[in-house]
Amino acid sequence: MAEKMNGLSLELLSHPGETLQEVLESNNMTQKELAARIDVSPKHINQIISGLVGISSDVAFKLEKVFSLSAKFWMNLQSKYDSERMMLLEEEDVTDEEISMVHGETYKQLVKWKYITDLKTDTKKVVQMRDFLGVSNLLNIDKTISANALFRKSTAVNTNNFALAAWMKICEIETDMAETNRVLDIEKLKNNINNIRALNIYSDPNIIVEKLKGIFAECGIAFAVVRNIKGAPVQGFIRKINNKMRLCMTLRNKYADIFWFTLFHEIGHLLSVGDEFFVDFSGAELTTQEKNADKFATETLLAQREYLKFVGNRNFSKFAICKFAQDHEILPGILVGRLQHDKLIKNSYCNDLRTQYKWATE
Repeated sequence: MAEKMNGLSLELLSHPGETLQEVLESNNMTQKELAARIDVSPKHINQIISGLVGISSDVAFKLEKVFSLSAKFWMNLQSKYDSERMMLLEEEDVTDEEISMVHGETYKQLVKWKYITDLKTDTKKVVQMRDFLGVSNLLNIDKTISANALFRKSTAVNTNNFALAAWMKICEIETDMAETNRVLDIEKLKNNINNIRALNIYSDPNIIVEKLKGIFAECGIAFAVVRNIKGAPVQGFIRKINNKMRLCMTLRNKYADIFWFTLFHEIGHLLSVGDEFFVDFSGAELTTQEKNADKFATETLLAQREYLKFVGNRNFSKFAICKFAQDHEILPGILVGRLQHDKLIKNSYCNDLRTQYKWATE
């Protein structure tokens, strides 16, 4: 059974009719006289006082004529009662299945990161999560996600929909704070690809993100890098909300080369889908769209002709790798990551050249 809101129950809520009865008594007026004064039936006045019906805006304005209390006073009284009543009804409607959801890791992570408050009772936790995720019942999350075709494309990925919904909400919150007063400009984004790539030489990832936010803002995109939630194997989020184009990527790995590949992979998707709603799952099946995004990221980071020329020399020494990276203004780890991916060197070889980022959010 749901806990009572602040110790209250529906029976203990103060209905506006109680106040009306007190006002009648203080004015030595009967219900029948009031009914005659405001042109309603005595039965209707009795129903208000008995708490069976509320005080409508029409009746509130009529009461203002009779008593020295404004219509706003009566309407606020009714609104407060209605709000408290609905809160009580909502808590009583909480199910055991919803309670089990707020006992999991997702809720704990949201509390830890201060997106929500760790409330004392299970029912309050559920109601708070309903508000946070924008659903009337936490069990509606599966229906909400399955209704979107872009999620169905990634059915091969094992995903906790509760965690996924929470992650997407975090993306929305973080991009709300990103400034951009422009509409999405794909051509400007294309023209800024080299400027984005040039940021890889900075050692502090937090400075990189701030500079990326500035470049993306000029292109009409609110950009954010957000934490990863367990159970949501996603790496990117593209969506237009409240006329603001948003691009998010998640922190799933500390290696700089993976960050840069993922970033350009997401940019590749953005160039492809425009302002459509798109969630990019890690480990999703290699659709044509995924392959094109991979190709864009790969060739943007390392020009194909130059990379093939380097590979053709068969010299994968640290000196050669660092020389190539310096000549092409990229981190050595980006080349190492590509060589490891293409199985030209062992995964353990030159890992000391792969920069690991330390994020401010960690």
